[in-house]
Amino acid sequence: LERDQGNFSDTPTDALLTDVTAAPRDSTTFDTIIDRQVERNANGVGGRKKSAATVRKYRQIMKSFADWRGSARAATVTVHEVEQWRDMLFRSKAAKSVRDYTATVRTVLSWGHKQSKGKLYPKGFPLDLLELPAKPERTTDGKAYTIPQAQK
Repeated sequence: LERDQGNFSDTPTDALLTDVTAAPRDSTTFDTIIDRQVERNANGVGGRKKSAATVRKYRQIMKSFADWRGSARAATVTVHEVEQWRDMLFRSKAAKSVRDYTATVRTVLSWGHKQSKGKLYPKGFPLDLLELPAKPERTTDGKAYTIPQAQK
């Protein structure tokens, strides 16, 4: 309304808006979190050091998630988004893979939450209530010896 009336200043004069203090936008990305965790692990902080293959896998999964949601900003992730992505993955991936992908997202965002000392998600970690797919039961049918093999 102020702009319609010719006031193009950056500071609003309406009483409703003058008390608003916008917090700076957190632009932490998934890659930033992974980079910090690799550095922390190399210094012996925040768990054991991850192999290069594990770090590559984490980056690949987080890129897939970022591409799907259209943003790599960690601060804006919601549990509903991750659940939608998880459910979409079931159409093309096995249950174990879906579990691994979903757990990776939760792990990386948990690192970011810890690295920021809770500032990344001031209202609490958004994926606390995220349900991972159940672990598929492993059958030993093909791995166990048959009776003749055991007797031999």
